[in-house]
Amino acid sequence: MTLLSKSFRPIAPLITSAGSGSSTRRAISSLIHQNICAFFDVGNQNGVEYLVLECVEGESIEKRLQKGPLPTRLVLRYGIEIADALEKAHSNGVIRRDLEPSNIMLTKSGAKLLDFGLAKWSMRVPPKPKP
Repeated sequence: MTLLSKSFRPIAPLITSAGSGSSTRRAISSLIHQNICAFFDVGNQNGVEYLVLECVEGESIEKRLQKGPLPTRLVLRYGIEIADALEKAHSNGVIRRDLEPSNIMLTKSGAKLLDFGLAKWSMRVPPKPKP
């Protein structure tokens, strides 16, 4: 698996809303889902905040739509995958605030949500309802 490292200013909401310690690592590790770009680590080295995440190959929905509309069957498939990924994030206290076509990658295996940099990280997660 190829990894991608991304650095950003220390004021990025990902770090400031959850802290740069173990609570952020726990929040990130809770986002394991086939339709969410995998997060492996977050930290600070010499004053530079960083993320280590999965390098996702594919094409953003934004770029794909420049070629024309998607077939209905793919719109339905990707819509379901995106909704599943958002449900996983929300149930783990991560509220995605900037969902847009440029932040959704279409891969060989389906849609993947990228870039949770503007997500709101809530450490208060409501209990899951009993089935």
